[in-house]
Amino acid sequence: MDPSRLILMLEYVYLMAGTASAAGREHRRRYRATGQCGFAFMFQVGLFTDPDEYGREMDALAARLRELAPLEGFEQASYAGGIEGEREAEFRAHDIPVGPEHRRDLEAIAAEFGVDVPWNRR
Repeated sequence: MDPSRLILMLEYVYLMAGTASAAGREHRRRYRATGQCGFAFMFQVGLFTDPDEYGREMDALAARLRELAPLEGFEQASYAGGIEGEREAEFRAHDIPVGPEHRRDLEAIAAEFGVDVPWNRR
């Protein structure tokens, strides 16, 4: 992908999130604790680059981010979705941890509907 194209896209995201506007600056001045803005930007990767190449580049970026030195008080550096991805893999391999009270509740609901709970199928 042409880097100038990506920079232009990111500039639009920045503007659409309101961070560069006068109203955004006034809002941040008036409400100092709300310095965060949000804007979801979705696009079809294939319109800009090869989706497989993009996936490889994102995997490489994620690997580099994991190698960063963690902030003080943290065991590892992470990125949005990184911890969730690790948890998903762990839960798939070893099941979702469920406390005894919740387990009883789930078993009661499953029995009410005549459904076996997964932990009894093993």
